[in-house]
Amino acid sequence: DLSPGATGEKEFSFPLLENETVSGRVEIPDDALTVDNIRYFSYQPDQNIKVLVVDGDPKTVAHQSETFYLERALNPFTMALSNIEPTVSTLEELPERDLFDFSVLILCNIRELPFDYELELEKFVNRGGALFIALGDQVDPKF
Repeated sequence: DLSPGATGEKEFSFPLLENETVSGRVEIPDDALTVDNIRYFSYQPDQNIKVLVVDGDPKTVAHQSETFYLERALNPFTMALSNIEPTVSTLEELPERDLFDFSVLILCNIRELPFDYELELEKFVNRGGALFIALGDQVDPKF
């Protein structure tokens, strides 16, 4: 038992079969804030997570790019050490990409999407794709 505002850790193990996808949930008893009492998860071993990272403000100097540090955070070494496979693209290249080749789409400081591209994003998300939008100085608040 934890006091209100306290933190704690609980470690447990679960037998996994090779290449078996495991889905489940972790649940704690109800308290005053019931919205955070259940967490769902899915684990897929030996499966690379393909991430499309779209740079809304590419630079000629790599470390000044919107995506430079994000790409390294997602895959700091090589695929041998990370299951996350980032692909960096520009906004101009986005319509040429097949979103369904990716599990995650990260839009970094995008001023506006190509005409009618919102429908592509909606299809991507409705089919289970994850969309993350990172704001920046290029973003039009009206968009």
